[in-house]
Formats: sequence, structure tokens, C-alpha cells
Amino acid sequence: ARTRNELAAARGKAAIPLVKELLPIVDEFELASKNLKCETDGQKAIQAQFSALFDKMLGLWLQLGVEKLKAVGEEFNPELHEAVTMIPSEEYKADLVCNELRAGWGIKAGDNLQ
Repeated sequence: ARTRNELAAARGKAAIPLVKELLPIVDEFELASKNLKCETDGQKAIQAQFSALFDKMLGLWLQLGVEKLKAVGEEFNPELHEAVTMIPSEEYKADLVCNELRAGWGIKAGDNLQ
């Protein structure tokens, strides 16, 4: 099991440069997906195909240990989150992340997130 974890960590580290280059594309895809207004069956089918491809890519990333960090609703952690602004909220208590402008990503090396 130790060798398997070390091999997975090495594969993940080798993928980091490529993943870093693809992250802006992932951000743009997610932003575009949120703003799509698909009305016809054909438009919905195309959106579903692109979403399936995107999910397949993220699944491969997960196998390498690369995953999106959960932020909204989490306590603000300056080691993981970058603050843009503080806003009053009745929904979230102080020091909780209430909105995400851009996702954060991490890579697991064994059991640790880097």
C-alpha cells in the first residue's frame, strides 16, 4: 500500500504543470456553463456532451489526486483561501466563506493536501 501511495503521489506531482496550464480553461468552462441559456433540445444535448467530457476530465484529475477545494460555507483559512472582500450576511456567520469567485484546487500527496 505504501508503494502504491508513493506512485500515486509521484504521478500527481508529474501532472501539476499540465493541470496548472488547464486551470484557467476549467474556470472559464464553469463560468460559461453557469451562464448558458439552453432552450432547444439540440442546445441541451450539446451542453450535456460538453459537461460529460468535463466531468470525465475532472474524474481523471481526481485519480491523480487533484481536486477542487470546498470553500463556500467553510471557515476562512488564509492558507487555502484568498480574501477579496468582507460582506455582511444574514446567511453566513462571520469568518465563513460566503461566495467563491474562482475555485481553489489542491493535490493530495498520500493523505495530505498540498
